[in-house]
Formats: sequence, structure tokens, C-alpha cells
Amino acid sequence: MLNTKRQNRSEEIFSTIAHLFTEKGYMETTMRGIAKELNMKAPSLYNYFRSKEEGLFKVLNDSMDSGLKKMQEVCNMRISPKEKLYKLIDI
Repeated sequence: MLNTKRQNRSEEIFSTIAHLFTEKGYMETTMRGIAKELNMKAPSLYNYFRSKEEGLFKVLNDSMDSGLKKMQEVCNMRISPKEKLYKLIDI
């Protein structure tokens, strides 16, 4: 149960980071700002990642993994290449 709670909190943290990077940009987003948005203290964030840069890497990496998974699903579909292309463009 503890791992599930920690995993849920981790997902919440990285979702918040992604949101703040989108809204404010990387340079304007601070560790304090992330912590404030999550109602926690900035030092507590270091239990989940070591730096803002690591947070950015995780957000980007997870996003790429998700996109690649969706592309693979489309490529495995039994549809015409043209239909695959349209579906890939929509991703």
C-alpha cells in the first residue's frame, strides 16, 4: 500500500511539473513553485527527484514513452498504410 501511495504522489508531482512547465515555462518554474502548487515543502520534493532538470527529463521521457507506445499500437493495426498515417498524425 505504501508503494501505491508513493507512486500516486509521484504521478501527481510529475503531472504538476508538466503543467507548470507548460504554463510558466521551464525557466520560470521553481522548486518552491512546484512545492507550493502541491501544498508541500520544497525539500520534500527531493525525495522524488534530485533537481528541476531531472524533473524535466522524467516528464519528457514519460511523454516520449507514451507517444511511442501509441505509435506502436497504430503500426500494429490491420488497416491500410494511408489510414495508419492519418492515425499517426492525430497522435
